[in-house]
Amino acid sequence: MKQKSLLVAVLAVAMAVVIAVTCILVFAGPAKPVFAEGEQQTDAADAATTETSYPSPAAWYDFTVRGFSPQGWTVVDGNTTDDNTVTVTTGTGLTIPTAINNARLGYATANPLKGKLTDAGFSVIMNASVTAGVNDFETLFGFNMSADPNTNAAKFFAVMSNGSGVRLNITAVEGENSYYDIIGKSVVNMEEMTQYILTVSPTAITIYSNGEQVQQYTWFTRTTESTAVPQKGAFLEYSYETIDYVNTADYFNIGIATSIWGNGGMTVENVAFYDAPLTADEIAAINANLPDLTALDALFEKTDLFSITNYDTTQTGWTEAYAAYTAALDTTERLSILSATQEQVNSAVSDLQSAYTALDAFLRTQDLTNGLVAAFPLNSTAGGTNIKTNSTQSADLVSYMNGSNGAGAVTATEPLTSSDRFATYQGVNAAKLFDEQHLNTYQNPNPYADLAATSNTMGLSIPHSAFNGVTAQGGLTLSFNAYIENFYSGDWGRLFQLGNYQFATEQNAQIFLAVNGVLAFDDASSGKVENVIPNTSPMCSILAKQWYSLSLVLDPAYNTVTLYLSGYQLEDGAIVYKFGWSTVTVTQAQLAVLIGSIADEGAENWLGRSFWDDADRSVVGAVSNLSVYSRALSANEVNALHNTADLSTLMEQA
Repeated sequence: MKQKSLLVAVLAVAMAVVIAVTCILVFAGPAKPVFAEGEQQTDAADAATTETSYPSPAAWYDFTVRGFSPQGWTVVDGNTTDDNTVTVTTGTGLTIPTAINNARLGYATANPLKGKLTDAGFSVIMNASVTAGVNDFETLFGFNMSADPNTNAAKFFAVMSNGSGVRLNITAVEGENSYYDIIGKSVVNMEEMTQYILTVSPTAITIYSNGEQVQQYTWFTRTTESTAVPQKGAFLEYSYETIDYVNTADYFNIGIATSIWGNGGMTVENVAFYDAPLTADEIAAINANLPDLTALDALFEKTDLFSITNYDTTQTGWTEAYAAYTAALDTTERLSILSATQEQVNSAVSDLQSAYTALDAFLRTQDLTNGLVAAFPLNSTAGGTNIKTNSTQSADLVSYMNGSNGAGAVTATEPLTSSDRFATYQGVNAAKLFDEQHLNTYQNPNPYADLAATSNTMGLSIPHSAFNGVTAQGGLTLSFNAYIENFYSGDWGRLFQLGNYQFATEQNAQIFLAVNGVLAFDDASSGKVENVIPNTSPMCSILAKQWYSLSLVLDPAYNTVTLYLSGYQLEDGAIVYKFGWSTVTVTQAQLAVLIGSIADEGAENWLGRSFWDDADRSVVGAVSNLSVYSRALSANEVNALHNTADLSTLMEQA
């Protein structure tokens, strides 16, 4: 949100509450203690060698690098009708969303250890974080006889979702619900990116976390023989059962590895396979020889926030400087911690730093007063007045909407001047949109009492004059702060909806953002409704009881629709500012129609209200700092705007 001064107030109100912003718009790079950046590697002969003697991996895969190839990997999806799916993203790695029962998800490949094991055993190293659980433990990886674990029970390695301990299950005669008893004396923070190592030898299972041994289970021998499982000598040993199974299994699974449960949400950076059990000294030697990526990670965080909108691309020399930047970035994104030397990493850091220095010469000058058409603080002092023009004409004021006829047409609007229109949310004096008392005052249905009732959505109506001077050639930026009160009966409640309500018949367009993260741009300029931005692809997730700053930027220079979002998140008692965005490219004609529709006098531009009020209830509790620009702001300017505590300071700068 824009108000820096809110930090103290938010701490005072919500110190004990952890508010998580889960959003693809937030570009926070994961911690990478080991096995961070790299590329796919399956040839042990190509592995980096050092003076320290330790086994080379039989195979390894790094999901974080540009060079990773999905060839040979299969997405396991128990429910193809579900929108959730497995993704692999450069810099982040393999992401598997949480799924329950038949919707389970995973990633599988041919078992790299099949036929390579001796009685000595094997090891698997994986860098992973588990961010959401299904039941009492979550499968990290497993070995299976098929890519889809529906067909048979797999052997798998799991970390407890309560943060304590690890398990390895037993198949064969023991059944799929039996486990080696290596459960939980050690506490594991699953949400942190962690290096998990499983070693299996003829004498024990050993578990390492970030290079430190955390648990060991010593094998024991049964005194009764069985013909249902592999035999070694006169007795059946659990170790040989496990080793033999892995040596014959056809597939290796990440995520879901059994048909009983769903899977936890997780991010996996990489996985390595060894056809021998690693010792503690060998593990220490492997980690000691990994390059230090601290400086490179810091540059990647800067890269995550790189936006071409921050630069003047018309200047002489831009093309060459940008080409040098992309080449340096490509090199760094292909580096693998599993094979790169420290010298290679240092060289990549130097090249990328030099590229950024060259780009700095092309940075745009920031001026938040340039193109500012409207500035509505939406507080008890300014009310609904545009302090840019100071007009008191009703047509120029933000209005409060207190009813509808159920068909989308507004039946009543009132000036945003009454004292009960304002409230303090987390220390912010803002326009109040939605709460029980206010609903009852205007005899509207109470969503807390009757979730199925038709919603006469409360909301704010932005005056047409706020878009004076906005053109399809110049572009548009609309920004505001919103406090999300609740989700009530659904997750399609609007943060904003802009454009012409009759777009389907009037060949116009409209755009909206819902709290489920869907940003939808519907265009009817061709005579029929077209989802320019499909409403089935959430751009972020928004949580209740939290402030957000939002900016919608329509940029004709790049034909892009960009949604910027910032929020505050409590982490370990401290408040961390989050800022990021997601961009969609549209056609020049589509963007021109959208901007024209929003700026048209017939438009209905609303905050905290949907055109389709019966189905999509309001969720916004309060709004403040509404601004409109007749140009597309750069990413740096939007970030500065989100940090502006009071829009009146912009007037002082003008």
